[in-house]
Amino acid sequence: MEKAKQLLIAKSFLLIYYGVGLVGLSLEPSRSFFSELVPFSLLLSLALLLYFHEGWTKRSIFVYILVFLAGFFIEVAGVATGQIFGNYLYGPALGPMVLGTPLMIGVNWFILTYCAFEIFRGNRNLYMAAIMGSFLMVMYDFVLEPVAVQLYWWLWIFGAIPVQNFLAWLIVSFLMLLLIRQAKTVSKNPMALFLFIVQFVFFLILNLSL
Repeated sequence: MEKAKQLLIAKSFLLIYYGVGLVGLSLEPSRSFFSELVPFSLLLSLALLLYFHEGWTKRSIFVYILVFLAGFFIEVAGVATGQIFGNYLYGPALGPMVLGTPLMIGVNWFILTYCAFEIFRGNRNLYMAAIMGSFLMVMYDFVLEPVAVQLYWWLWIFGAIPVQNFLAWLIVSFLMLLLIRQAKTVSKNPMALFLFIVQFVFFLILNLSL
C-alpha cells in the first residue's frame, strides 16, 4: 500500500479513535474506563508518529531518546522538589511510575516536542523556530491542564494551576526544541501537524464538556 493511502487511513483512524475517546471521557459512566486508556493512547500516537517519520539516522535516534529522557527526568525533579513546575503529584491513570513519575510523561514530552519541531521545521531561524514551537507547546499545556486535573491524572497540591508551570513549560520546551535544531536532524513527518491539531482540539473540547 502506498504511503499516501496509509497516511489517509491512519488520519481517519485517529479522528475516529479520539472522537470515541472524547465521548467516553465526557460521559460519567465511561469516564474511568477511558481515562485508564491514556497510556495506550499515547503509545498508539507515538507508534503512528514514528511510522511516518522520514529521515532516520543514528543522530536523530540518539536525540529523540535524549528528549524522552530529559522530559521524564525534568518531571521527576519537578515532583520531587516542587521547584520547577510547582507542587504536584501524579495519579495512577498514566500507568507505571518510576520515582513518582509515569514513564508515559516522557513519551508525552517527546510527542509534543517532536510535533512542535516538525511544525516549524521550515523556519530557518534557529531561535525563532524554537520560540514559536515552545509557545505552541505552552498553548497545548494550557488546554491540557484543566482536563488532567479534572480526571485526576495529576494533582496540584495548592489547588490552582500555578503560572510557574507555564513559565517552566516555555523554558523547558524551548531548550528541547533548541537541542533538536542544534543536532541538525533531517526529518519529515506528514503526521506531526495533524496529530498535534487532533490532540489540541480533543483537550479543548473536553474543557467545555467536563
